Amino acid sequence: MDGKPTPDKEQSKSITEEQLHKKLDTYEQLADKPEDKFSIMRFRNNYMELKQKADAINGIQREHFQQGVQKGIHQDKDIDKQLQAEQYREQTLRKGTLEKAKSHYQQNYSLTVTFTESSIPKGKNKPLDKGK
Repeated sequence: MDGKPTPDKEQSKSITEEQLHKKLDTYEQLADKPEDKFSIMRFRNNYMELKQKADAINGIQREHFQQGVQKGIHQDKDIDKQLQAEQYREQTLRKGTLEKAKSHYQQNYSLTVTFTESSIPKGKNKPLDKGK
């Protein structure tokens, strides 16, 4: 083993495209300002562009593979390995997009950021005394 996760191990942690869109929708709804919503939309648009490019490349690869099978270069059973590799690349793309969006959300909209900024009064570095 070279330390890289195999497609089989990754299946247990897989994210479907529907789950990705739901998460991005949630992050978008929680954003307060329009520019913040647009930043989440950029993640979605970037994902869709990369997915279109990958789908085009995958189609070409499948066509070349089938030509190789017809000429006797490839064996027909190797198509499963190619399909697993495609699924792994798609999963990696979805996970990467979700991680970027999640990181952006945590930096800008998480409750810890909100409470640390709003709970400390201006000019003071310590919390208020409640008993006085």
